[in-house]
Amino acid sequence: MSAAGRIRIQKQDLQLNDPSAPLPAAEPYTLDRETFGKRLRTARKQLGWTLVQLAERSGVSITTISRAERGQLALGYENFAALGHALQMDMGWMFSESGRKA
Repeated sequence: MSAAGRIRIQKQDLQLNDPSAPLPAAEPYTLDRETFGKRLRTARKQLGWTLVQLAERSGVSITTISRAERGQLALGYENFAALGHALQMDMGWMFSESGRKA
């Protein structure tokens, strides 16, 4: 997979604790589209929703959601935010190394 198909974040970017506290040094973590897509699909299926239902609730097209779930598309911010809001997702979970809910 090309570097363009990966989202690179720093663990400290996910810290939402005391903003005045110093951030610990952290190794960068890379989340590939396939892993992200699997997590997106898991969140949708946990709610028992179809692609059609998620599309209706988020305003994101079925094709876009399907391609993102299969790791064929990196979502832009607007679609990512719309899906996250519709699914009531914990964004930290979506980007965590283990993929476990906090």
